[in-house]
Amino acid sequence: NYTVKPRAWRGLLDFLPHDVIEKKNETERYIRLINGSEIWVKSADGQDSLVSESLDFAVCDEAGQWKERAWNQITPMFAARKDARALLIGTPRGKNWFHRTWLRGRPGPEKHPDYESFHWYSEDSPYVSQSFLASEREVMSRDMYLQEYEANPLDNGASFFRNWRHCIPTGPVEPDQFMDLG
Repeated sequence: NYTVKPRAWRGLLDFLPHDVIEKKNETERYIRLINGSEIWVKSADGQDSLVSESLDFAVCDEAGQWKERAWNQITPMFAARKDARALLIGTPRGKNWFHRTWLRGRPGPEKHPDYESFHWYSEDSPYVSQSFLASEREVMSRDMYLQEYEANPLDNGASFFRNWRHCIPTGPVEPDQFMDLG
C-alpha cells in the first residue's frame, strides 16, 4: 500500500550496493542494475498500478492487506515468464485470498507442487523483545494478538462474533418446526 511503498524504497536503497546501480529514478521508484535487471517499487492500492508486461520476480510485502483484485492483476503476468516467482510476505488479515494462497503451500497431501508456505511467530524473532510482546498481550484482545504476533488468520480479529463460519451448514438442511424460511 502507499505507506509501505516509501519504506520498501528506502530499504532497497539501503540494501543495494551503489556500484551495482546503473540508473535510479526516485519519482518513479525505479532502478536499473548494471546487469540489466530492473526493480520497480509499486503500490498495490492503485487500480492499475501493478499492470506490467511481465514479471520475473515479485516481492509482495504486507500481502495480507492487499485486495484480491491486486493479486489477480499480477498473476497472469507470471505466465509470460517460464521461471517467474513471487514472494508473499505479511500478517494474515482474516481468511482471505492471502490465506488461501498460503494454504496451497502447506505440507501434506493437498500441497501444490509450485507453492511453499512458511509460518513464524513474532516471539521466535531475534528482533522482537519478549517484554514488548508481553506488553502487547496485556493491551490487545486475544484475537488481535493471535493475528498480529502469531500470524493466526482469524475470520476477523476485530469482530464480535467469532467462528461463525462453522455454524453455517454446508450440506442440505431438512426444515423443521423451528426453521423460518421467509
